[in-house]
Amino acid sequence: MNLKLTLPAISLTMGLLASLPNLAEASVNRDAIRTGDDSFVFDHSKHCVRSASDAAFDPCEGEDIYTKIMQMDERKVYFDFDKALLKDSEKNKLRVVANILLQHNITAVKIVGYTDKIGTDDYNQRLSFARANAVRTYLTSLIQLDSSIIDIRGLGKMDQVKECENTAERNELISCLAPNRRVEIEVDYYDIYKEQKAE
Repeated sequence: MNLKLTLPAISLTMGLLASLPNLAEASVNRDAIRTGDDSFVFDHSKHCVRSASDAAFDPCEGEDIYTKIMQMDERKVYFDFDKALLKDSEKNKLRVVANILLQHNITAVKIVGYTDKIGTDDYNQRLSFARANAVRTYLTSLIQLDSSIIDIRGLGKMDQVKECENTAERNELISCLAPNRRVEIEVDYYDIYKEQKAE
């Protein structure tokens, strides 16, 4: 009874080895099929090819795999009231973003400027765009960027993150609305992760 169960598994393994290219010297090690240079053999789903059917989808022991994953890094840069000049503290944030741009396969850079709710819609739209442009200018002074992947916009007083409705005194209101005076930078990129396969 045991012999009848074992023979099909052997036949299946030999047939698989014969069908794979460059496996003239392939061997079986702990059920995992290897080539003559001791590399693991993977199927189209990146599973390790094994000789035992009940272990067909087990990971290869000790073998590293690499996965390409879409990532997103978002930063916020803040501005003084009615200004579009970058402060030194915010330039430090942009240097971090520039480092990400240098190290990864960038697919898109979105730069969106905002203002607080003080002032007219037209003025705030122009101010928000000026802020976004200041960020783009500084980033491109640090690293060369393909203009086709950069999306720059000014959205004025849209998307207020803090309303400060109960603040009447002007200076207090300006201070309270500070989180709205910002540029949001979103960087989309592919990253390669190395994962250790489970034993």
